[in-house]
Amino acid sequence: MRVPRHQSSSLKCFDYQTDWDLFSDVLEPRVPEWCRRRNVKREINEVRRYEFHTDNQLPMHHALYDALGNRYAFRSEVALTNEFEFNS
Repeated sequence: MRVPRHQSSSLKCFDYQTDWDLFSDVLEPRVPEWCRRRNVKREINEVRRYEFHTDNQLPMHHALYDALGNRYAFRSEVALTNEFEFNS
């Protein structure tokens, strides 16, 4: 994984802990310090996510389509009030 030179860190968003666990397993033995994580499950509007899948006729529980649906349904007004989650 590469971080562009103009950035000092990279934020990885996920909606299920298992997603992060799988990602971090690939980076064994340890996730680099510049790689920050954030669980955004509480910031996803489930109605909007469902709308995204049905409006675009995309199946649910497909990693790429779920990520696009989460991006569409992400509620930024909530995100502005929450701190990043850092776990060791």
